[in-house]
Amino acid sequence: MIIVIFAFFLVSGCISFNDSQTCNFSQSYKQSINESGIYKNYINIGKERIASIVNNTSSMGQDPERLSQIAHIITQDFTDPNWPYQWNKSIFCYYPNSPHPYDYCLINGTENLAPFLDKNITDLEFVSDKLGHIRQECGSLGYDPYWIAYQKTGDCQELAYLFKEVANESGFETRVVQADKTGLHDWDEVNLSGEWKFFDPQRYGEFNGTGDSSRWFGNRSDYANPNVSGFSTTQIIGGGVCVLDDQRNPIQDVTLSYDPNNNTPHGKWC
Repeated sequence: MIIVIFAFFLVSGCISFNDSQTCNFSQSYKQSINESGIYKNYINIGKERIASIVNNTSSMGQDPERLSQIAHIITQDFTDPNWPYQWNKSIFCYYPNSPHPYDYCLINGTENLAPFLDKNITDLEFVSDKLGHIRQECGSLGYDPYWIAYQKTGDCQELAYLFKEVANESGFETRVVQADKTGLHDWDEVNLSGEWKFFDPQRYGEFNGTGDSSRWFGNRSDYANPNVSGFSTTQIIGGGVCVLDDQRNPIQDVTLSYDPNNNTPHGKWC
């Protein structure tokens, strides 16, 4: 049985994780998750859900509007604590003294709660919303599209990898990119007629697909505008922008595609 505990921790903005970070208590959490049975058949269920999205949008062919339809289906029953319309005590745990008052709940199996209370969320592996959707805060499940399609919760990282999988299976060449080696933000790029465009499924979900679509889809040179990405130009450009592979390894620096006039000093990490 999974027990959801109200514990204090904080996630600030969209921070993505990778396997190089240490996850404490991994074995006890994995045992708790395994005993609940949530691992059972998740790959098959995730594949079925992805195939369903591909099939349900197939009539649109290679129309770029299909990308928005894919994002619509993905985000409709997805939970993300950075979407203000989901700041609800029935969806996430409430932390009234935190700058980020709605966030994931701590999952605890049989261990005493006391050792966890002074831990930062990045020290914990599995967390949950109140609907029972479970997120792996660090580790390979955070970029496993089948796990993400199965659990339907996460942040920019999970949404970027799930969108990438569905878009690629729909015939669109798609890849994940990340701003700054610290994992400031993840989004996608889609190759349309030989030109890479950005598509940010988290921003799509944030606005529920309404209003100005340039906030989630458009030319890469426009993305660093805070009205588009939600981040400052320095945040997006300053640490460098890199393409990531399926294991979150940086493989290509594309910073100058987001700052073609080289107006903003930037670092390089790939």
